[in-house]
Amino acid sequence: MVMIDLGRRSPKDGCVFVLRFDENLVIKELELLPGGMCRVISRNQNRYAPYTSPLKDLCIVGQVIWGDRTFPR
Repeated sequence: MVMIDLGRRSPKDGCVFVLRFDENLVIKELELLPGGMCRVISRNQNRYAPYTSPLKDLCIVGQVIWGDRTFPR
């Protein structure tokens, strides 16, 4: 279970967000990169490798602010 702030949809470096891909929701950490790019990072990197995406292509639903721990603001 996580708490999501739907008002926080602007990407921030090192924060965790809920992203929408088609009909799926995923929770990923974002690392902002130069040139409008972003590295999308899973906490389970053994199963899901990080990848790079243009920020404009990400559909950010909201920022995760609580789960099994407090997340950065």
